[in-house]
Amino acid sequence: MGCGQRLPNGVINTDANGVSLKPLFSYAKEAGKATGLVTTCKVTHATSAGFAANVEKRGMEDEIAQQYYEREIDVLLGGGLRHFQRTADRQKGASIPDFKSKGYRFVQTKTELLAQASSPRLLGLFSNSHLPYAIDRTHDAALAEVPSLPEMFRAALQSLSQSKKGFVLQVEGGRVDHAGHVNDPAAILHELLEFDDCIPIALEYLRNDPDTLLIITTDHGTGGCQLNGAGPAYVDSGPALDGINDMTGSFEALEQKFIATGQFDAEVFTKATGIVATPNQADAIQATMDDPESTYLSSAMTKIVAKELLKKTAIGWTSNNHTSECIDLFAFGPGSEQIAPFIKNYELFVVMTKALKLS
Repeated sequence: MGCGQRLPNGVINTDANGVSLKPLFSYAKEAGKATGLVTTCKVTHATSAGFAANVEKRGMEDEIAQQYYEREIDVLLGGGLRHFQRTADRQKGASIPDFKSKGYRFVQTKTELLAQASSPRLLGLFSNSHLPYAIDRTHDAALAEVPSLPEMFRAALQSLSQSKKGFVLQVEGGRVDHAGHVNDPAAILHELLEFDDCIPIALEYLRNDPDTLLIITTDHGTGGCQLNGAGPAYVDSGPALDGINDMTGSFEALEQKFIATGQFDAEVFTKATGIVATPNQADAIQATMDDPESTYLSSAMTKIVAKELLKKTAIGWTSNNHTSECIDLFAFGPGSEQIAPFIKNYELFVVMTKALKLS
């Protein structure tokens, strides 16, 4: 979507022969437009980078941060602070002082973000890695100063809309994917709802500035997440959503707490999930923690209590991987009429460049 061509997995705007392809934001900057990236992931993560950077491996996130600096992406809001800091292991790439020298306002809290939202250049980094899940930000007072996706979206619009020649903004609810990988029903639902809260903000902007193209889509599914029919005549399907709503934490947050102490805590587990782990389940989780070869404790926990999670939430999964279903695509505004009912993802690039009058 960011360069108009299908690419090998794992690269950012680089074709199979190693040739760099100009990303959308580079065309936009050449036309004098402002550009912005907003995400609940690291701002150097693949989706955001796909609109603005060129690297041979998506994991080259220090280099991606450097390119954001060199290409002067006007608004960067999300996680990934560690890719913007000088350390003993990180001597290359752009740092926060570099961005400040180019006139960027740097913010690290929700309060700072709201106060500086009118700045024409804005760098907001609210976590060393990805932002905490929405469900954890809702229930953990210690995370109150981490902004939500809608708050970051509004701030980005306030900043970028000052551009006299227009702007391009990419907003990603990126942690939907992560919750799908883990098969965490509460985390994924709250991530989806938070992204949904951005849509009225975008539509309101279109009403005030109808010369704006809005595209709402995703790159793929993850996990095969589905609400299943549950109970006699499926009457328990709806109430199962209440079971999800009763959950107060993600399995990632549980993983962090248990690893910090080295011990599985049955009371903490039940408080977050509403599930009482059996002795065998508790032993299995502890054994996973104790195994030096194990990774992704959060994913292991959802597997260990999969039967109880299904009964509580009626959410079923097909895998921990990306999935191949066709995805939804909604578009509004000038240029949206060009979009066919069924298209390949890279064809959106042409739609966007035409709407921006870049081609």
